[in-house]
Amino acid sequence: MTHHTPKGKMTRMRSCIFFLLFAVPLVADPMFFKNYTADNLPQALNLKKKLTIDPKPCRVLQPQKKYTPYGERNMSGCALAFKKDAQRAYDLSLGYKVTGKRDYVDKTKEILQAWATHLKDVTTLQGSDDINFYLPLMHMAFLNIADNNNDLSFTMSYNDFTTHMLNFSQATKNTNHGAWGILLNTTSALVLQDNTILNTSADLWHKWIMNNIDKDGIIGSVIARSDTSNYTGGAHKGIKGLAYTNFTLLALSVAGELLHEQGFKTFTDDEIKNRLGAAYHQIASWINDPTTFIYYQPGLRGVHNNAYFLLLSLYYDDPIANSLIKTGPLKEDPFRLKERKDIRPTESSESSRQSL
Repeated sequence: MTHHTPKGKMTRMRSCIFFLLFAVPLVADPMFFKNYTADNLPQALNLKKKLTIDPKPCRVLQPQKKYTPYGERNMSGCALAFKKDAQRAYDLSLGYKVTGKRDYVDKTKEILQAWATHLKDVTTLQGSDDINFYLPLMHMAFLNIADNNNDLSFTMSYNDFTTHMLNFSQATKNTNHGAWGILLNTTSALVLQDNTILNTSADLWHKWIMNNIDKDGIIGSVIARSDTSNYTGGAHKGIKGLAYTNFTLLALSVAGELLHEQGFKTFTDDEIKNRLGAAYHQIASWINDPTTFIYYQPGLRGVHNNAYFLLLSLYYDDPIANSLIKTGPLKEDPFRLKERKDIRPTESSESSRQSL
C-alpha cells in the first residue's frame, strides 16, 4: 500500500513527498463521505426528535457475550446506550453537513462530549467488540462537524478519549472484528490527524483483504458462522454466514472509501480489485440466489444487509450487484449510504464502465 501524507487537515503533521499512482474510479469521483449530500435528510432520519434526546453515557462498558450456547442476547444497558448514541451523533452530524444548521453541531458535540468525559474503561471482550463496531460512527460524526468546531477544550477531550479507546482496537485480527478494527483505526487517525496510524491502517486494510479473501471472493473466517457460541458449528452452522460476510464487507468498504478520500490507492489497486471485486461478485451471486450459498438452509440471516453495495458500485461493475441495488432493499445502513444523493448506478453510467 502506498504511504503518503494525506490531504486536508492532515497537512499539519510532519510531511514527506510521496509518489501516488491514481487510478480513475468507474464514475466521476464523488468523494462519498467528504462531499456527502442528501435530499430531505432531516425528515428521513427524524432529526427533529433526535435533537431532543439526551445522551446516556456510562463509566464502564462491560456487556456480556453476545452469543450463548442457545442463541443471541439482546443488547441492553450501557452497550445499547452506546450504540444508540453513536448512531444518533452520526445522524445529527450528517444533518449539519447537509443543512449547515448549528443546532445539529451543538447536539453532536453534546453526545460526543458526554461519552468522552464519562466512559473510562472497557472490561469485557464484548465491550471491546462494541467499541470497534460503533465508535467509528462517533469519530465520523466528529469529523463531519470539524469545520464548525472551534472548541479547543472539546477537541482535546475527544482526542484523549480517541487515544484511550485505541487500546481496545482489534485491527490485527484476521476476522470480521479485524475489519472493524481497521475502520476504528482509520477514523481514529483522522480525528487525531495522525499520519502514522493512518498509514498503518492502510497497510492493515490491504493485508486483511489479501490474507482473508480467497481468489473466489470467499471470506473463509465468516461463511460458517452460526447463531450460537458454537461460532462455526452446531445445528445452525452457516445460518449467519451471509450476514457476517455482509458485515465484514461493510467495514472494509467504509474504511476503503475513507482511505481513498485521503489519497490512498485502495479500491483501484490491482491486487485489491482481484480479491475485493471477487468478494463483491460472490456475495451478490449468493444474495441473488441464496440456494447457491455453501451453507444454504431455511432462515438464513442478514441476506440483504448489503447497503455497502452503493460504495463498491462506484469502483466495480458487477451486473448482478447493480441489479440488486436497483431492486433493494439494501438493509444494514448505519452510515446512511442509501440517503447519499446521486450515487446509484444508472444505465448510462453502467454502459460506460469497464467490467472486472
